[in-house]
Amino acid sequence: MLLEGGHQHSGTGVSASAFQRHHSVHSPAEMQERDPSFMESVHIATQGPGYGPSYANSTRDFIMRNRGFGDSSPASDQHSLLRTMAGSLHHSHVEGQGHGHLLFPGMHDQHHGSANVLGGRLGLPGEVFGRADQYHHVSGPRSDPYGQYGAMGLNMGMAAHHHHHPAAFFRFMRQQCIKQELICKWIDPDQPGGASRCCGKTYGTMHELVTHVSVEHVGGPEQSSHTCFWEECPRENKSFKAKYKLVNHIRVHTGEKPFPCPFPGCSKVFARSENLKIHKRTHTGEKPFMCDFFGCDRRFANSSDRKKHLHVHTSDKPYLCKMCDKSYTHPSSLRKHMKVHDSLSVADTSPRASSGYESSTPPGLVSPASETQSNMSPDSAVLSSGHSNLSSNFNMAAYMITPTLQRVLLAAKHASFQSRCCVVSSRVQYSTVYDANEKTFDKILIANRGEIACRVMKTCKKMGIKTVAVHSDVDASAVHVKMADEAVCVGPAPTNKSYLNMEAIMDAIRKTGSQAVHPGYGFLSENKEFAKRLAAEDVVFIGPDTHAIHAMGDKIESKLLAKAANVNVIPGYDGVVENVEDAVKIAGEIGYPVMIKASAGGGGKGMRIAWNDDETREGFRLSSQEAASSFGDDRLLMEKFVDHPRHIEIQVLADKHGNALWLNERECSIQRRNQKVVEEAPSTFLDPETRRAMGEQAVQLAKAVKYSSAGTVEFLVDSNKNFYFLEMNTRLQVEHPITECITGLDLVQQMIRVAKGFPLLHKQEDIPINGWAIESRVYAEDPYKSFGLPSIGRLSQYQEPINLPKVRVDSGIQEGSDISIYYDPMISKLVTYGATRAEALQRMEDALDNYVIRGVTHNIPLLREIITHPRFISGDITTNFLPEEYPEGFKGHQLTSEGRRELLATAAALYVSAQLRSQRFLGNLRVSTAPQERRQWELCVELEKGMHTVAVSRSGSTFTVEVDGVKVEVSGEWNLASALLPVTINRIPRVLQCLSRDAGGEITLQYLGTQFKVRVLSKLVSTLSSHMPEKVPEDTSSILRSPMPGSVVSVSVKPGDVNSLIAAKAAKVKSVHCKAGETVGEGDLLVQLE
Repeated sequence: MLLEGGHQHSGTGVSASAFQRHHSVHSPAEMQERDPSFMESVHIATQGPGYGPSYANSTRDFIMRNRGFGDSSPASDQHSLLRTMAGSLHHSHVEGQGHGHLLFPGMHDQHHGSANVLGGRLGLPGEVFGRADQYHHVSGPRSDPYGQYGAMGLNMGMAAHHHHHPAAFFRFMRQQCIKQELICKWIDPDQPGGASRCCGKTYGTMHELVTHVSVEHVGGPEQSSHTCFWEECPRENKSFKAKYKLVNHIRVHTGEKPFPCPFPGCSKVFARSENLKIHKRTHTGEKPFMCDFFGCDRRFANSSDRKKHLHVHTSDKPYLCKMCDKSYTHPSSLRKHMKVHDSLSVADTSPRASSGYESSTPPGLVSPASETQSNMSPDSAVLSSGHSNLSSNFNMAAYMITPTLQRVLLAAKHASFQSRCCVVSSRVQYSTVYDANEKTFDKILIANRGEIACRVMKTCKKMGIKTVAVHSDVDASAVHVKMADEAVCVGPAPTNKSYLNMEAIMDAIRKTGSQAVHPGYGFLSENKEFAKRLAAEDVVFIGPDTHAIHAMGDKIESKLLAKAANVNVIPGYDGVVENVEDAVKIAGEIGYPVMIKASAGGGGKGMRIAWNDDETREGFRLSSQEAASSFGDDRLLMEKFVDHPRHIEIQVLADKHGNALWLNERECSIQRRNQKVVEEAPSTFLDPETRRAMGEQAVQLAKAVKYSSAGTVEFLVDSNKNFYFLEMNTRLQVEHPITECITGLDLVQQMIRVAKGFPLLHKQEDIPINGWAIESRVYAEDPYKSFGLPSIGRLSQYQEPINLPKVRVDSGIQEGSDISIYYDPMISKLVTYGATRAEALQRMEDALDNYVIRGVTHNIPLLREIITHPRFISGDITTNFLPEEYPEGFKGHQLTSEGRRELLATAAALYVSAQLRSQRFLGNLRVSTAPQERRQWELCVELEKGMHTVAVSRSGSTFTVEVDGVKVEVSGEWNLASALLPVTINRIPRVLQCLSRDAGGEITLQYLGTQFKVRVLSKLVSTLSSHMPEKVPEDTSSILRSPMPGSVVSVSVKPGDVNSLIAAKAAKVKSVHCKAGETVGEGDLLVQLE
């Protein structure tokens, strides 16, 4: 701080007028005589931040001793110091032009060129002043009679009216030049008690102290005990599990911070690399922690902020200010609020203020601060009512809401309220409340794998329930295994030996002491025998009872029950179809087309559509085999196939007290091979009357079978809005997240509550439709083969689009995970939501573009084509959407002329950007062959067997590419090494993905969801390549390869068999390269002909 002549600056307390026109040393008495306020000024000057008021000498001693300056070494007898002034030291020139200065000891010597100054350095470690650009002028220009400090920007020479305060010196001096005394307070546990136990060694630098502690106390790898023995360590000799944790902990005592922020302009340093990682997110904008509340898109840089935010959804404010009636969701918010009372207590010195009360505070609420102040002196009591006592050192547990107030708050769960950060609707949004006082189960075993196991575990964690995962040998390192509190292996990879192995799962339940089992979907989720075995061992099955599972799981019986409950059903045969000939006869009676489907199970397995007798025979055989292998039940039924229908289902929720609700509908008409691909809620097709009628019939059926859990009643709806009961799934559906998004309910939590016996807290009128939600099932499939044949492999690169707003990803895999042939190839469920359907669709489009999957073939190209298809956008969809729109199969995105120009221009811009980067790299290496950077290029770009000549010019980060006479602007600060390439094409932002790039100019780009191979060449290389012979493709007409990975069920040929089929040419089996029971991959050679 600098003192202007005749003025006193805040924080210094020294009047410049007290030092005007002095050329000799004055004693304190003389100064007091000249200026009566002198000692008062000195007194104020010595009160530093965080310290109480003290006298001048003590403050001066504190500053000098702790900063390591000691006494000044006068340069000559002509100089002397006014030692009694704390914080500002005045010296004068006995000879010369009398300029008065306020200087620091040590600075005085350098100011005048003392012998202590060697080579421009003070007799202290490090530079005193450092580089000129590290310091700032703290006031206007000052005179520098000695001309020594102008270049440094410090202007140490000052006129008589201007003085330099030590605070300015400390503020602008490098930290390493401050000499410190660092004492090791490590206690030797082998020595007897007393003061002598403390190490007590003193060091001048942090590095010396840290080295000493690490070598002499912490020890090397041979040290097995990792306990901190630092004096007054709050851990109280509790050992750490690893040495590195002890080393990190010791930094709390030593103050070491070895991790500096690498970003320019940021000077923060951290004790732990984890803290640096969190801090760097403030620069990068990364927010990896997503709010787990369904319907909320908020993201946070660290987990503590997310935890604080979650109280917004629960309306739980457990931190109560006992000095007023306000409550807060987080301790930090309460501490900020306490500052209001701090200011009031400073202004009001009455006992009421000093004890931490306001007039409206009930006497029964006593703050921790007030309990301790009775033993304080009056002066101390006034000071203790400040922030340091109330806001920093109070007992947070004492400020928690009382049980009575807590019960009042928890009563809010019985009435709907709107979450403060979710989609706002005209209707009231009901938000899930996770009540920690509502006791359910201590431990739940999840009898499933993958994303649904992870989904259940997330809710269990919110409810404070421990989880147990089961896994096969190949799933030992799966994500759901890592998420669980415990994990048990239940067998080898095949499902019938692991996840369908009831005996192994029962053993896992006994071993872990699990109180309940959540089956997820698939596997044993609708197996009544499994539910019976659990009930026999007093383990709760989180789902309906065995009666409901049996009644609704058997499609024949469920159809009869639906009729009895006055639910609309599809015309068909009510019994079991015994054999193929009966199937043909029944199909003729019903009338083609007919649907042949398994009586047990679901998920589109064991289902075939037959349009004639031959297809009926083939469909019966295949459906029977698939039903037996998938569900262990080969019974089939037949019914009339409703052509051009919509598949719409109603989510129901019922408890054990006779209450049942319908939670609106889900549109599931986009299917391939009777399996859903894209779902949305609500449906664009239903009107309120039809929705209500379907919901009421679904509830009627649930009550008829005394259903108690979450379930789904599926309907087929024709073009006239006539609906027919299809089946009831007595489990959690794959697509349940979209219902959670529009209602605000956590269905997994509701299932757990109902299984424990709690009644539903909602009424039918509480269930809203808030906004719109769409789900895309991301599969490891090749969409170009029958709309999706499975693909296997390892995810070499995986990045979910979680940084986008209103995007939810339910997955059970990570980068490095394997997609195997043994299980469903689902990668994740991608959910987007918004206030309108158009908003949800746009977010889905962005999310698919930002979804990075490498290592396996995936169906994102198909998903993106579906959601951007004009017919889907208009809502005109049926279950035949895919075969109707892609009769020849899916071929990927078909480029328009505009899209072709965009892709060509982007590829050319990327190529030029890569060339410029290489040139700059060569230039930095000072390679003589590095060419000068150009600004115009003429290139040849090959796309889909067509060659295009393009002209590229560059201005900054913008490339102007002329393609077929049309100019396209491409701009963006992209990183060619990144998986995502955000670009702006003609001012339209897009996200592309660069899948591969080679030295030959070939770039594989994912553009609008589809992969395109683009080849960019210079004109010279293009001319030369035209003379190269074309590569002749391999003749594959005589070989048969596997179209997908799987197991060989049977081999009906052997070497020497003659091909008697109608074919392009006659052939004989030359060799067979597989046998029954073998596992083959996609493209593996099966049979070779000659």
